[in-house]
Amino acid sequence: MKTLAILGGGAAGLAAAVSALRTSEGRVRVVIAERLARVGKKLLSTGNGRCNFTNTDISAAHYHGDVRFAERVISRFGTEDAVKFFRSVGVPEYIEDGRVYPMSESAAGLLDALRAAASGAETATDFRAAKLLPPQTQGGEWRILSADGTELTADAVIVATGGRAAPSLGSDGSGIELLRALGYEVTPLLPALVQLKVERPSVAALKGVRVRAEASAFSRGRLVHSERGEVLFTEYGLSGIPIFQITAHEECDTVTLDLCPEISKGKLLDELENRKAIFFTHTAEDFFAGMLQKRLGNLVLRAAGVEKLSRPVSSFDGDTLERIASALKRLEFRVSGRMGWENAQVTAGGVRAAQFDPETMESLQHPRLYAAGELLDVHGDCGGYNLHWAWATGVTAGCASARALEAAEK
Repeated sequence: MKTLAILGGGAAGLAAAVSALRTSEGRVRVVIAERLARVGKKLLSTGNGRCNFTNTDISAAHYHGDVRFAERVISRFGTEDAVKFFRSVGVPEYIEDGRVYPMSESAAGLLDALRAAASGAETATDFRAAKLLPPQTQGGEWRILSADGTELTADAVIVATGGRAAPSLGSDGSGIELLRALGYEVTPLLPALVQLKVERPSVAALKGVRVRAEASAFSRGRLVHSERGEVLFTEYGLSGIPIFQITAHEECDTVTLDLCPEISKGKLLDELENRKAIFFTHTAEDFFAGMLQKRLGNLVLRAAGVEKLSRPVSSFDGDTLERIASALKRLEFRVSGRMGWENAQVTAGGVRAAQFDPETMESLQHPRLYAAGELLDVHGDCGGYNLHWAWATGVTAGCASARALEAAEK
């Protein structure tokens, strides 16, 4: 019986195992080698524990990196395929604003279903793959050496070890280095879907403040991406889904917040004139009462040049209101960096996907070597796109590797 070794027991690895077992109907021995004590740990944290496992709008527009490669993979495994796959393991779906969750809204439940479906595979936990050695002869075996000297041999290998994001949950970039050592090109790695650090010193005073806004990222004055939603201020900078979405794109040096995205600047000026009349006898610190959280309102006023909050509202002339309106529509922050790998949800960059066949996920350099999931240079937006990529590549690799091994037996 031929052996398939799957390095990594995360989303892509489990999908590959289930698919290989089903395709071969048990005629291929499947071994999952996982560096942690249990498979699927990172899955438990997805979607705040609800596991947003795909999206009704799976398209190349939501992917970054090697988008052409991503498009070829997801064109063969789309939303309906992901839903069908999970129904087949006992996980019906629930849809909310395009995001697809398990009906139980439980990542733990989805993981249990995957583990049950993959129960025909052997699992080697606490296996830290340190070296991957190709066969010395045609049709020979791959050798996988662990950090403690344990050796695993297999007729085919799927590397599904993840990227570098959230290393405490199992992905430390080691699989990327295994492939780099074999001569595979790796694009620069960057934390993605992560919080941003900003330079404005007063932002720490806003820690915990949430506001619905349109966040826009710029690089040397060029718009990179805009996203609406709830932005959270932290002691170091900015967080929230709009900020995470920004970091799915290229690096930026400036982020602006439009605190009134549904209102034109002209109408906003009319509103400010009205507020001046309402708060005419009050001081500036009361100007945004009922409109903005007080600490955020004070920051807007200072950005507009109203330094003294004891200044009477009655002194606000047309120029002052114009500056306040501008600050509301474009509150600017200089970006000093991203939070690190421990905070990131995914990895931007990775092993160049173009070195693999998108129809099988098999290497173009080494027969019977496959790659799946986050270690490739493809990543998606928030909303189930990254898990969908894991399922799509994992299922593709699992099916293709099992078929190849069965064919080799004949």
